[in-house]
Amino acid sequence: MADKGLVETINEVVPHAINRRCARHIYANFKRQFAGTALKRYFWQAARSYSAAGFNFALYKIKELKPAAYEWLLKIPAEMWSRHAFDPRIKNDHGLNLVKEESRNCHLLVAGDYEFEVQDENINYIVNLRERTCNCRVWDISGIPCRHAALGISHRREDLDSYCDSRFFKENYIKAYKYSIHPVPDQTFWPHGVDVTPTLLPPIIKRMPGRPKKSRRKEQGEESNAIRRSNMVKCKVQSKLTRKRKTPPLAGRKRKAAVISSSQPPAPAQVSSSQPLPKKRSVVPSMHAAGSSSQPQPPSYLGAAYLPPSFWRGIGVSPHKEIRSKKHNDAKGANDDETCSQQ
Repeated sequence: MADKGLVETINEVVPHAINRRCARHIYANFKRQFAGTALKRYFWQAARSYSAAGFNFALYKIKELKPAAYEWLLKIPAEMWSRHAFDPRIKNDHGLNLVKEESRNCHLLVAGDYEFEVQDENINYIVNLRERTCNCRVWDISGIPCRHAALGISHRREDLDSYCDSRFFKENYIKAYKYSIHPVPDQTFWPHGVDVTPTLLPPIIKRMPGRPKKSRRKEQGEESNAIRRSNMVKCKVQSKLTRKRKTPPLAGRKRKAAVISSSQPPAPAQVSSSQPLPKKRSVVPSMHAAGSSSQPQPPSYLGAAYLPPSFWRGIGVSPHKEIRSKKHNDAKGANDDETCSQQ
């Protein structure tokens, strides 16, 4: 039994078990030899088809595109990877969430009390509520009414849940899990002299460096179920969706302008003689001893009345005398102007 494959071994040990293969792993091996968008689309159409007609149509398209790919798929039994060939005793892969909404797009023709003809996308399906069958075979495989059957059930004003398979009922679920798993005593309490060591031991686990990964590694082209967080937020300044940033747009521009202005040298201040300067000014020119041949001259933009007393003491001149002489000269100039105007 060791030289046989896994599927053959399971069939020999558990002959009544139903075996299936993962369609994703089959496609991973399929695309290594036969890549292409069209081949991928028809492969999944064949795997998810509930009817033999849809399965055969998808394989026919694959044969037209790549005959070698068609021969490769024929080597795998259809009941292991195609939905239409699954054993109807196993009910799964369907729900009632959108059945009633999808049934609104169908058109119903009444043939009897429990028999209807439903037209869906130019295709007619026969529904028999008494036998709980439909030509689309969704009801047969999943155990939950399809949209064609849901339209007939709604026409009869009956509950949709009553036509579901009994395996989905709460009572049967409780019956399946009513048995408890009994605990096993510690190995020290096992009977002595009895060899209970299994012949096949598990492999030795070798811890790899780094943090252990919780999820398996996704293959190239495989869809990821990870939730992508958007980096768009609503700006409080502009009241619209923008990308995440540390500072608002206006604050960022103000900060940039401040950086540019600080990098440039300050412009020289231009002081007008008509505008009064502050009374307290800390501008004190260098002082020389009185009687020196080179006396310091006050700046041209400063008035005599606003220079500190220390400046006048340094050059040996009284500030009050300088102010009186300046006023006298201004008054004399004004009188001269009036005399010239009268003449």
